[in-house]
Order: sequence, then structure tokens, then C-alpha cells
Amino acid sequence: MSILQETYHLNNGVSIPKIALGTWQIATPDAVHPTEFALKNGYVHIDTAHGYGNAKGIREGIKASGVKREDIFITSKVRGESKSYREAMGNIHDDLEDLNTDYIDLMLIHCPTPWRLFNHKPTRPHFYKENVEVWRAMVEAKEQGLLRAIGVSNFNV
Repeated sequence: MSILQETYHLNNGVSIPKIALGTWQIATPDAVHPTEFALKNGYVHIDTAHGYGNAKGIREGIKASGVKREDIFITSKVRGESKSYREAMGNIHDDLEDLNTDYIDLMLIHCPTPWRLFNHKPTRPHFYKENVEVWRAMVEAKEQGLLRAIGVSNFNV
């Protein structure tokens, strides 16, 4: 078995491929070819984020690859700046539309704070209440079948 097909098992039973095509800093028009190429060459996991703004290019790359949606694992992330229920739901629905998919396999809270504050240690403000609201939106989206798994990214213990 190729490393591209090896998986980890999340606590809710969803299997996530160990290796993903990372799409950070790839503009929408430039995301088409790498996505298509990766999928045609064995990748099954695409990692993006609402803040990357390249979901439409990834969508076109998936389409061009001919790989079925159900054979691809897509990870996305709620923007670090989106710190309310409404903003998080907006990010989720925007990603679903831009990716042209009925579900996202894994949705993460991208950052515990807005990015502009992330490196302000140790004086970085906490966004506990706001992240709970974002988490609530993701739980509801998961319950609606829009997300298969949820989690966090760039958070400390």
C-alpha cells in the first residue's frame, strides 16, 4: 500500500489519509493543475482553508482529475478571523459551494485567535467564548451531514 493511501483513524471512526496535498499560498487559478495532478497520481487528501481563497480552483482540479468525490478526503478550515457562529457557518457554506460538494470530510478551527494576533505571546488575548461559538456551528453542521469530522488547528494544549 502506498503512503498516500495509509490512514489514521479519528475518534469518531472517520479515516483520514496520512498525507495531503497542501494548498496554502496557491492562488485559485494556480490550484487547478496541482490538484488534478496530485489526484491523478495517487493523492486522496486535499488540504485547504477558507482563508486560502482557492476552493474554486481545487474544485476545477478535482473535476479535471476524473476522481469521484467520495474517493477524496477534503480538509478545510474556518478562518482564524471568523470568531462567531454566523461567520463560521458562512465559512462552511462558502466552502461547500466553492468546492461544489455536499460535505467536507474534516473542518477545523484554523487558529485560536485572529491571525493578526497569533504571535502576540504572552499577551495574546483569548477567544474562548468566540471559539465555543465557532465550535457550536461546526457541531451543528456535522449533525446536518455537512461535515464528517471537526477539530482544531494551531491551538496549544
